[in-house]
Amino acid sequence: MQRIAIVGASGELGFRLVQRLCCRYRIVAIARRAGKKDFSGWEAVDVRLVADARDTPALAAALDGCDAVIDARYIWLPQAHS
Repeated sequence: MQRIAIVGASGELGFRLVQRLCCRYRIVAIARRAGKKDFSGWEAVDVRLVADARDTPALAAALDGCDAVIDARYIWLPQAHS
């Protein structure tokens, strides 16, 4: 069975992707901290914590063994001041 990593799995979009995909794939849920969402009900979900996705070595270690990656992180764009 393929293993898919979802970066931002504890956000709204990421969590919905976990719900939809966990019946067909093994999921690696990448989250910043434990406890925001409850993944315990799904046997096919492996939660891996990465405090900052910009930490390349930590993110690379968390993605080890994954066949595909979905980036579902929230995009925050600062507003330009006029």
